[in-house]
Amino acid sequence: MEKLEEDGPLPSHLLERKTFIQTEMLRLCEEEEAYWHKRSNMNWLLKGDLNTDYFHRVANGKKRKNHIFSLRQDDKIIESDENILQIATDYFKSLFGPSNSPICKMDPSCWSPEEKVSQEESEQLNSKFSEEIKNVVFSMEKNTAPGPDHIPVEFFQTCWEIIKQDLMFMFEDFENLSLDIGRLNYGTITLLPKIKEANKKKQYRPICLLNVVYKIFTKTLMLRLEKILERIMNRCQTAFLKGRNMMEGVLSLHEILHDTKVKKKRRAHTKTGFRKGL
Repeated sequence: MEKLEEDGPLPSHLLERKTFIQTEMLRLCEEEEAYWHKRSNMNWLLKGDLNTDYFHRVANGKKRKNHIFSLRQDDKIIESDENILQIATDYFKSLFGPSNSPICKMDPSCWSPEEKVSQEESEQLNSKFSEEIKNVVFSMEKNTAPGPDHIPVEFFQTCWEIIKQDLMFMFEDFENLSLDIGRLNYGTITLLPKIKEANKKKQYRPICLLNVVYKIFTKTLMLRLEKILERIMNRCQTAFLKGRNMMEGVLSLHEILHDTKVKKKRRAHTKTGFRKGL
C-alpha cells in the first residue's frame, strides 16, 4: 500500500485498511513492551534479592554503567582510579571553589538608598530564630534522597518533639558564631555524564546530596532574605530569584536589538559568559 501511495493518493478503502494495520502494529508493540516489563519484574521478584547469578549480573551491570574507567586530558588517557579522582577533584574545586584573588569589587555608591537594607530590616534579619524552624522542617518535601548521614526529612518531621530542642541549641550556637557550619556542609559528589560515552571531565555534571540538617539552616536563612531580595536586587538580575524569569534578559536583548535596527542607530553590544574549561 505504501508503494501504491507513492504513485498517488490511495482509495478510501485502502487508506482505511492502512490506518487499521498501523494502529494494530502500535498496539502489538505496546503489548510486547508491557509483556517484557512484567517479565523483568517477575525475574527481579523471584531472583533479584537472592545471591544468584541474576543478581550479580544486575549489580555488575549497574557498576559498569556508573563507573568512570578513564578520562581524556591533554591527549592523554588517565585510567587509574586515584588519578581520575585527583583530576576530577582539582577541576571542580577550581570551577566551584572560592577565588584566591577576587578582582571584582563593588562600590557602596552602586546602590541607591531605597535598595539598601534599613535598620529595621537589619534587626529582623538578625533576630533570634524561633517557630520558623519548625515551619521550615514541615514544609520540606518528603521522599527525597538523604545526605551522607542517611537521615531523611521524614525523620525530622516524625521525631520533631524529640529533636527540636537539639536543633534550637544548634541555631543558638549559629547565632553566637560558635557553630562550625562547615562540618554540616558535607556531601558526596557524584558525576553524571551529560552525553553518552563521556570521556572528558567537562562532559560530567556534578551533583551533591547534602545532609537534611544543613538544608534546614539554608532554607531558614533563605526565607528571611526572601522578604527583601526583590527590592535590594537590581532588576537586571533576572535569573535565580523568586518572581523573576531568566527569559526576561533574552526578551530585553531582543527589544534592544530590534529598536537599534528600526531606528538605524549605531550601537556596540557585548556578550559575556563563563567558560568551564576543557
